[in-house]
Amino acid sequence: MTATVALQISETPAVAFTFNLTPDAIAEAMAAPTGFLDSLKRSFDLELKRALKGAALPYWFVIDVEHGRLHIHGAFLSPAINLPVLRKIRDAMKVAWGEWQGPGKHKQLRFKQLYSDDWATYCLRNQRAVAKIIGPRTFTINQSLRRDAEWVYAEIRRIMREGVYA
Repeated sequence: MTATVALQISETPAVAFTFNLTPDAIAEAMAAPTGFLDSLKRSFDLELKRALKGAALPYWFVIDVEHGRLHIHGAFLSPAINLPVLRKIRDAMKVAWGEWQGPGKHKQLRFKQLYSDDWATYCLRNQRAVAKIIGPRTFTINQSLRRDAEWVYAEIRRIMREGVYA
């Protein structure tokens, strides 16, 4: 996924994440007329806009399933990765996608440094199984990251062509 490469070549470190959805968030997204993925994306975009006061946050995310449990994997790049910004992003995710209560609450969301483009491959490993549950759209890339991903793709193609025909 060239979006992951675009995040990795940025001057700011990228963050990989896993978010475990609540049963209520899953039910709400399943019932949404816009579809499961679009429902989650729209609610996240709305909360990000509020939390970051309109600042762009290049991101992508994928719906995954393991042992019948739907969850989200993704990655993002913030203009200023620091603890207050990460807290705002974490809080936006929890407002948009639901917050666990009780035991295990601390395991709902995990942030890690994005260190490899293998993360995208891992995230998409169950795409067919997820599509059977939620429909064909299982991943999304927001517009600011899409532009960067298109540039990366074009650069890779250019380099490959130069290497082949040089």
